[in-house]
Amino acid sequence: MKKIFLLILFCVACSKDNDTSSPEDTTEPVAEACADVTSTYSLTLDASECDVDIQTTLGVSSVYTEEIVGNKRQITFNNIANHPVGKFPRAGNPNTISVNSHSVEMTINPEAAASFTSGQG
Repeated sequence: MKKIFLLILFCVACSKDNDTSSPEDTTEPVAEACADVTSTYSLTLDASECDVDIQTTLGVSSVYTEEIVGNKRQITFNNIANHPVGKFPRAGNPNTISVNSHSVEMTINPEAAASFTSGQG
């Protein structure tokens, strides 16, 4: 059985035991604030359960495009995987897979923020 591991690190600098400030008061630079990150979240996915060709099942192709326009990266996608997926709906997940078209835009020259926003709550 092949398993896929996903590890996500969260910066929880504003939750230090001696921190009494509110998130709005936080101006500590991100790199400095996250230097002692110890909180992690892991998720184990069982790839052997991914045996549905959702493109064939729905009769629609996966869409993902990226384009640089000026100083912006524009990404368009339809949320249909181009790889096998698990069966949906199923116990624990009553949702169905369907086409949902989205576009996002971001700068091609990102800069570090001077402060961070808490992801808590």
